[in-house]
Amino acid sequence: PFDSASSFVSDSNYPSEGRGVPSMLSRMVQTSVQLYTRVQDLFLPTPERAHYVFTTRHLATVFRQLCLNLPPTAGSHDVLLLWQQENWRVHTGGMGSEADRERCWEVLCHAYRKHFNGHPMLETLMTQQSTKLPQQTVQNLRTKLLQEMEEHNETNPTLQLDLYEHTVEEVGRICHVISSPHELGHLLLIGHACPDPIVKLAALHVGYTVVQPSHFATEQLLGGAG
Repeated sequence: PFDSASSFVSDSNYPSEGRGVPSMLSRMVQTSVQLYTRVQDLFLPTPERAHYVFTTRHLATVFRQLCLNLPPTAGSHDVLLLWQQENWRVHTGGMGSEADRERCWEVLCHAYRKHFNGHPMLETLMTQQSTKLPQQTVQNLRTKLLQEMEEHNETNPTLQLDLYEHTVEEVGRICHVISSPHELGHLLLIGHACPDPIVKLAALHVGYTVVQPSHFATEQLLGGAG
């Protein structure tokens, strides 16, 4: 994912920003690696939080989302803001307490101070950006999704999903990814950790069809069972 990020956010994308882009990318990678290793050390799994397992998959996800969600015309300011939000969302998305999230934010700020010292965006990065959609946007999206589910269920197998606020936000995020201008963006849903109904609803909202290969088709694709 780091090579992909480097090729996407390059001098050719930002000719007016010149040689500062490779330096910015280096700072981003170093910061994310420091955050990942520190979070891995601090937040160990316990019986109460057995899901607190941080792997290089989290690190890869930050840069994968960065590459998939930014249009080619985005400036370095947009790159840094989205990267900041993905660092926060990916590492704290499963944290069950505000205390853990605050501790993670302290770790992230320490990494920003270390690797972005003297950078004009340091103050912005140190200001925690909300990853939540505006309340009115959530409400409008929920209304639209309910209508689409009702229409879908009239002629198709029933799609049932409780549209809590965090569910609507996750559907919105997936819709944004699969509507990305990058031609492979929709393939991100393969192996997605979200519950199946969330993926189906997101696909329905943006006009895609979910295809789930059968066991037989998968064996054929892999060259047979032996």
